[in-house]
Amino acid sequence: MTPHFGAGLLVKAYVEEPGSPIADALLSACDVPVAFAALHALDIRNALQLKRFRREMTDDEVAGVLLALQDDIAGPRLRIRDRIQ
Repeated sequence: MTPHFGAGLLVKAYVEEPGSPIADALLSACDVPVAFAALHALDIRNALQLKRFRREMTDDEVAGVLLALQDDIAGPRLRIRDRIQ
């Protein structure tokens, strides 16, 4: 069975904010890749851009998070799904 998490939890796993240690622990506890859909990508990008707009993150920090996310999609942590079932 493929685990599913919301975009909010995924953001917390890549950006240090309240709840980040719990989010990272949940993802790390999964022994199979977590489902990642197109809507996740859109929601995460929007959240990061909002953080940039609010000056909570710099352009370089946003770029770093997006690179880390791409690495996890290419690696064993996340698996792209067309839709979540």
